[in-house]
Amino acid sequence: RGDERFGGHASVVMALGRGVYELDGVPRMRERPIAPLITALEALGVKVESLGNPGCVPLRVHGGSLLGGAVRLPGNISSQYISGLMMGAPVMRDGLIIDIDGELVSRPYLEMTAQALRDFGATLTRDGERRFVIPGGQALTGHDYRVEPDASAASYFFGAAAITGSRVRVTGLGTRSLQGDRNLVQILARMGCELREGEDFTELTGPKTGELRGVEVDMADLSDVAQTLAVVAPFARTPTRV
Repeated sequence: RGDERFGGHASVVMALGRGVYELDGVPRMRERPIAPLITALEALGVKVESLGNPGCVPLRVHGGSLLGGAVRLPGNISSQYISGLMMGAPVMRDGLIIDIDGELVSRPYLEMTAQALRDFGATLTRDGERRFVIPGGQALTGHDYRVEPDASAASYFFGAAAITGSRVRVTGLGTRSLQGDRNLVQILARMGCELREGEDFTELTGPKTGELRGVEVDMADLSDVAQTLAVVAPFARTPTRV
């Protein structure tokens, strides 16, 4: 059982296991459709039964049949489904080719997944913008791993600094981060904040009250922090368009 962010990765783990598993979650998770992932798993030979609303949890997943192959997924769905398949691919017998149809949203999350796989010894390649090729039967290597602070959560503190004219410094989150949500600080800098950053830190100082200015931005690659910007925007002198 888990919350609504859990279903995609858990379904892949269960499909790789040996047995029959049931996946359920909190009421919110039961409302969140994961039909694209179910369709992908079924295309790869996995038996998945819906125990409630079609395309949602609770599910019964029959493990042991996820051997790999090729699958297509739409690019405008949650990146969690694609990243879940990517993480399971190295231990699939036949590996996995993922083709993505249409515009790819949440691109930074897939780049983060690819880098995490490489960090643990996996081999994978990109064939163009919308194809991932991951060989199967790989032996991954465990080691100590440093996890960055969450840029999505840090956005609230950066937003507070922008509004109040104060200073916030987040250590461990810097220029080498692949998290798309960290780019909110670049937008806040355009709005009049002072930005200092290094490989392992990000520091933002807000301007004096009333000196923020509005911006026009495309947040396709950092949509999770659009809400943070929406809170900051009313404090600017001019409108903001997202």
